[in-house]
Amino acid sequence: MNWLNYLASQARKESEVRVYTMEASGEFEKYKPPSSTINIIRSGNSKGKNPILRYWKYFGFYASVSRNLNSWKPDTVMYYETLSAYPAYIHRKLLANQCRLGIHYHEYTSIREYQKGMFINRLGHLLEKKLYPLANWISHSNEDRMRLFLADNKSTRISNTYILPNYPPQSWKVDKSEKTLSMPVKFVYVGALSLETMYLKEFANWIIQQDGRATWDIYSDNITEDAKVFLKSLNPELVRFQDRVNYFRLPGILRNYHTGVILYNGHIPNYIFNAPNKLFEYWACGLDVWFPEIMKSTMFYATRDSYPKVIPVNFERMTSYDLDVLTDRSELQYKPSSYYCEPEFEKLLNQYIACL
Repeated sequence: MNWLNYLASQARKESEVRVYTMEASGEFEKYKPPSSTINIIRSGNSKGKNPILRYWKYFGFYASVSRNLNSWKPDTVMYYETLSAYPAYIHRKLLANQCRLGIHYHEYTSIREYQKGMFINRLGHLLEKKLYPLANWISHSNEDRMRLFLADNKSTRISNTYILPNYPPQSWKVDKSEKTLSMPVKFVYVGALSLETMYLKEFANWIIQQDGRATWDIYSDNITEDAKVFLKSLNPELVRFQDRVNYFRLPGILRNYHTGVILYNGHIPNYIFNAPNKLFEYWACGLDVWFPEIMKSTMFYATRDSYPKVIPVNFERMTSYDLDVLTDRSELQYKPSSYYCEPEFEKLLNQYIACL
């Protein structure tokens, strides 16, 4: 969505962007592009428990997008993740179309995960390997993931690799330079939640142990049932489940908190070699950020002599941490985040234009 907003701000009158995607669940508020140069085309959905029906929906979506690409003949095709590779493969490889091709991965998928995952994703990866030598742009969100990706595909000729971090827009930037945090310290978490893949239970129990000196609000539209049951068993005045929130309303919400938490326990490489969007969104809004020590790619952003603090935490030893020590800013200098998406998108757009 941020990339589309950026394209709308840079678009020339003769340019047009078409986005092919499936219908979102009715629970979600649909993204509305800010310009008539952006056209969102939604068809089908991937919901449903019947695997045959679900695969049929994917086939229908791929066929529809492929027909549209063939009739429209865009100058540039960009797809996100392996699951979206099929129409790009048909258009660029089978139809011998000379359009520019961009590929971006928000996530890193290991060889083992491809082997054990959905057949449609496994086959898509076999096909997209044939696209890699033709691509004008292949990107991952950090250097570690790109290193792993290249090692996994060392038998394939790959060039034109780039890093495209998942930063928020500059409009998220907030000046919150106060040295002392008021009590109670207000923690916030935004995103998917699970007892198995996150330190949810460990952090929630620590919040309860602070006996009113800390509160925790959770905003999630993707939470497992057992996680819901666990959260409902806690003191609702200290740990509060706030349900989903529209992405573009997040800055106004996050500014009301002191510290944002990241809780991945590193159950797969994707969450070890990860510097997630939450990190930069919390930071942009002036919040301290606590992240698990297991997240190796986030260690690069850890702060030492400045605030907002970005600090690694061992969530398996939460009882050893003192709230006052972790939130103390008395000897630190104020240094807001400098990580925003516009300069990154400028590099991406310039690369596409350079290929004209």
